[in-house]
Amino acid sequence: MLPRVGIFVTEWSADAIIPLFREVGFLVTAIWSRTPQIAKKIANNFSIPYFTSKLDDLLLRKDVDLVFINCPPYFHAEIAVKALGIGKHVVCQLPAGLTTEDSQKMINAARYYPSLLSLIQHEARFLPAYIKMKELIKNGYCGRLLLCDIRIHTGSLVTNHYNWLCNSKMGGGSLNLIGSSVIDLVSFLTESKATEVLGYYHTFLEHQGNIQGFRAITSDDFCTFQMLLDSGLRVHVTINTMLCGSCYQEIIAIGEKCRLIIRNDDLFGIKCDSEKEEIIYSSQQYQNGNKICTLPNDRQGFHLTAGFEFVKALKSAFETCKDDINGLVNYSCITRAATFEDGHYVRAVIDAIRESNSTREWNCVKFNIPQNDHELNP
Repeated sequence: MLPRVGIFVTEWSADAIIPLFREVGFLVTAIWSRTPQIAKKIANNFSIPYFTSKLDDLLLRKDVDLVFINCPPYFHAEIAVKALGIGKHVVCQLPAGLTTEDSQKMINAARYYPSLLSLIQHEARFLPAYIKMKELIKNGYCGRLLLCDIRIHTGSLVTNHYNWLCNSKMGGGSLNLIGSSVIDLVSFLTESKATEVLGYYHTFLEHQGNIQGFRAITSDDFCTFQMLLDSGLRVHVTINTMLCGSCYQEIIAIGEKCRLIIRNDDLFGIKCDSEKEEIIYSSQQYQNGNKICTLPNDRQGFHLTAGFEFVKALKSAFETCKDDINGLVNYSCITRAATFEDGHYVRAVIDAIRESNSTREWNCVKFNIPQNDHELNP
């Protein structure tokens, strides 16, 4: 039996998230948004029976078994800790709170209620191209990895009106929203963690659209950082959100024997003594073999594929478990998923990059899994 889903959602993300859950077969019974007006509008658009702008009202509903958190990051820890304490499964959008203290509270709550699902939705882990890349790296296709170069170019992350996306302290910005996914993806692909970082981020466009006058955008629209992993691999990342129109991402893993390249969601391989690329995986293979729901907004194909695969895995984890929805989850179906511990690691790396931006020096990543602590106050 599938759990009934309650979603904490923003107006601009509802069109992407709700159809994904429904396409796979989940029943969305309640939604929350920042204002009653927005919540009502979303509920009417998707014929959802209950809507609210109060966090606790959704959490206390008996027809909600799983909570999906896709709202401003400053709510993430509070909702996750409360939901687990009430007995709800939790899937939280990245990042894991605004601070390492937030992510520690989330870990403590997840440990206190181990029978409940507690995941961070780093959905890129479920892209077929990335799964294949991880497999090839692990099997020695590249030989010893020397360098990983990642470049992401996309449009602005802020809307035409001032909200939390415009404020870095509230969780906005390219480092927080895209960098966190990149940091997790590197850890997933290489099975290594960053020990030192050197980073820089900046806000180039302080005003745009209706955001004018004394209200300025403080969330970064550009960031670049380097990571030294515990395996010795060096990683260079550039994220630019000032490109209007389409989104482009490229990941290059350079090894002693071969190179692997992902462009959007296609995977290529090239031997170091050759100039010819070999197509290892094409997203066309996925599109020909899978039905994907059509979303009303313009999302990039690789985001849609990743989200769809993540929600499908989530469904399998509940369908194949041997207990009821408030009991065990078949974790073998979601072994690729990021845990709250993974979210805590990503939070620590982001904090180290922010410190490096201030000092202009390499900075050590202070990452320790917190000890068990039964204090669950959010």
